[in-house]
Parts: sequence; structure tokens; C-alpha cells
Amino acid sequence: MKPKTTMKLHHSLIYSLTLITLCVPGQAATVVFQDDFSSQRSEWNLSLQQTQNNPTAIAASYAVISGGYLSLKANVGTGWNFLLANAALDFVLPSEFTIEYRARKTQWAGHFYTLVTRTFEPSFSEQPSLERYAYGVAGSDYLFLGYNSQDTGTVLLDNPGGSFDYGIDAWHVYTITKTSDALTVDVDGVQKYSSSTALFDGGYFMLSALQAGSTVDVDYVTIAAIPEPSAMVLCLGSLSLVVRRRRDSRRIPHDQGLLAQRRTRAFQSFYPIAGNPQLAALAANGRHRDAQRGCDQQALFIAPHHPVKKSAEVAVRIQQDSDHEMTALEA
Repeated sequence: MKPKTTMKLHHSLIYSLTLITLCVPGQAATVVFQDDFSSQRSEWNLSLQQTQNNPTAIAASYAVISGGYLSLKANVGTGWNFLLANAALDFVLPSEFTIEYRARKTQWAGHFYTLVTRTFEPSFSEQPSLERYAYGVAGSDYLFLGYNSQDTGTVLLDNPGGSFDYGIDAWHVYTITKTSDALTVDVDGVQKYSSSTALFDGGYFMLSALQAGSTVDVDYVTIAAIPEPSAMVLCLGSLSLVVRRRRDSRRIPHDQGLLAQRRTRAFQSFYPIAGNPQLAALAANGRHRDAQRGCDQQALFIAPHHPVKKSAEVAVRIQQDSDHEMTALEA
């Protein structure tokens, strides 16, 4: 029995440790997309929208990948309040994800938006029919986090207020974390937006510079999938299994001795003639039938005033007591 138990424990440990490796720090999320813009990738769809066919505005604007950056510029400058420079990523986001990127806004005027759209829309032009959620900065202010759909219109999710210290040529790191029941956005490690509104799973990532000469550079986009809760539960269950096995393997010898003592006391208390050391040892070691036969013989020859049938009752009571103790110890 011992080799079998040891082998079972061995396999349990191997299986559990294999699963636990999924939960170690550094593997909590899996990177599914990464781009440092050292070259132009086909997943990016770059475009200018709402140009009004104005040649001056078009000439001043761009959406390009060049010099190691994704660069967006929308129109000439202050007062030119139209045109979007878009970068839409044709890559389906995981159901739950983190997106991290760094960006710099190189002039005060104009808006810079980050969006997640339900469907891929490379020609985004603020159309109300496109379901999306978005946040942004404009001038030196944080803009609100909002959700938009054809049915709801624009819904305010969070409005952090406060000033955005964009700084000429200063880089800022943005981190979006989307789970099934929450959305947060951190800027330089500080949470700026949060919402517990249920939003659609997955979607598509998009960046947009909007009007007034808004000029933005973006770098180091990383998208990671957050593991489903069931995977974490599985890992924790595996860890619990290992701890349980180790705990049981340490205490069994002690518990078996304790059970032997209790069995002996039970045998003696319910059937006094079982004080015979040999019979007590049989009972303590679980050999109830042998102990029962010994009790029957002693009842006939040594203590005839005790009914013979009592040995059977004692054996049953001892078995019940042992089963109860084992169940309590294994719980």
C-alpha cells in the first residue's frame, strides 16, 4: 500500500507543479501583439478622414510609420478645426486584455484619442453608429472616458478632470486594463480613468489625432491577454492539492498512533475482557474479526456472565468509531 500511495503522491505533485507554472509571476498575461515601429506592419491601417478635400489641410496632415514611430498629425494648426489622422489596428483583441503604449503630444492644440471599437473601422470619422469606448487629452486637459453606440448615444463613464502635463516632446506611458467587469486607464503608473460598466469583449484598438494641428508620436505598443479566472482557480486548486498531500503525509504516522490508542480504549470500555494485551493489539491494528473471535472465546471460558453476542456489538462499535475518526482526520 505504501508504494502505491507514494506513487500517487508523486504523480499528483508532477501534475500540480505543471499547472502551477501557469500562475508564476511574469506569466499572468500572455503578450499577443507587440510593435516598436522599427518597420511598417500590415496590421496597421493608416488614413486621413474628414479632410473636406482641402488641399492645404491634406498637405499638412499625415498618418505614417517612420523613424521608429507611429506619427499622426491632423491639419495645419490652431483654428483648423477639422480632419482626423487615424491608426486602426486590424487585430482582434482578447476578451480581457491590457494595452500599453507610450506617446508624446508635441504641441498644445488639438485632441489625441485612444479608442476600442467593437468592429474594425479603418475609416473612423466619429460616426455615431460605430460602437466604441474612448478617452483622450486635449490641450493640457484630460478628456472624459466615454462609451458610444447607435442606441445609447454618448455615455459618460468617468471624468477625471485635472490638467495633463503633456510637455513638449515628453513621453507618457498609457496602460489600458479591460476585464469582464472593469476598465481602468493608467497614465505613467497613476490611474486616471476607471469604470465598472459592462463593455463588449474584444474589439479593435485605434489611435486618432483630431483637428487643430494635433501632432502625436506613438511607440512600443504591447497587447497582452489576461488569463480567464478559471485558469487561476485551476492553479490555486493545484497548489491546494500539493499542500494537502504534504500535510497528510506528515501527520499520518502520528494520527495512526492516536487512532490505535482510541481503538484500544473503545474496545476496553465496551468489552472489559478485551483488556487482554494481545486482543487489544489486534483491535488497535484494525484486526476486528480476530479480536472478535478472541473475545468470544474469553466470554465463554473466563466471563460467562457477559453475553457472547456482545463481542459482535463491540466490533461494530469499534469499526464505527474508527471510521468516524478517520473521516474527521481526513477532512
